[in-house]
Amino acid sequence: MLTKEDLAANFSGLSDLGQGTIKCLDELPQKTYFNYIKFGATSNSGPDLLLVSENIEDDEFALTMFSSVRDISYEDTLQLAKLPENSYGFTNVVLAGPSYHRHLKGRLDDKRDNLLLCIPSYPCEFTATESVDDFFLLRRHITPSDDWRRSQSPIIRLRFDNPKTQSGTGEDTVLVKFSALAIEIDKLNGVSNGYIEISNYENKIIEILSPSIDKFILIRDRDDQTREAITHQDLLSSVWTFLVKQD
Repeated sequence: MLTKEDLAANFSGLSDLGQGTIKCLDELPQKTYFNYIKFGATSNSGPDLLLVSENIEDDEFALTMFSSVRDISYEDTLQLAKLPENSYGFTNVVLAGPSYHRHLKGRLDDKRDNLLLCIPSYPCEFTATESVDDFFLLRRHITPSDDWRRSQSPIIRLRFDNPKTQSGTGEDTVLVKFSALAIEIDKLNGVSNGYIEISNYENKIIEILSPSIDKFILIRDRDDQTREAITHQDLLSSVWTFLVKQD
């Protein structure tokens, strides 16, 4: 279990916020990371909780988040909990066991075993079913999870084939940003023998075809009866809604 002395020896700017919570800083030339740590959240032997913010100091939000997960159990896996309404618009908190993050590695390696990383999130960003590798990839390349003012960064699993560009994923899917998906949609324009298939965070699927230049077809849930002719602009809007919407 972490102690205040551990943090004082490895971080700057320690502040005791009460409720068993300490704030400490990592100050870099271009940014400051605010680290909020709650000791033994559920009991004396319970997990330590860590919340990290890039350039945003918000003690009240940190305490609110920790309060919302006070009954969480320790597991070296991913868990989801609900957040109360907040100014950032987040609705979930992801709790990631030590195998799913690298925080405190190289500093306090022997104190990481019970450390759960807390990430405020939107429903479309994490499902708590991600593998260790996918979770690292999402945080590193797709969802800037330490930025509390980020826009929604939805999970996008892409499978495609584009004979014109001689590119594709085969039978596999890849995780991509929306900007990368938009580029592939542009490249599909007029490629009648190509396709794009997209899965969202609910594992629902849409397929995009382009039988001729500036003509697109959207098919939902692999059901050809849902086939819809759609303009390029409306297609991008429909895809975004599909990726972020909540039922």
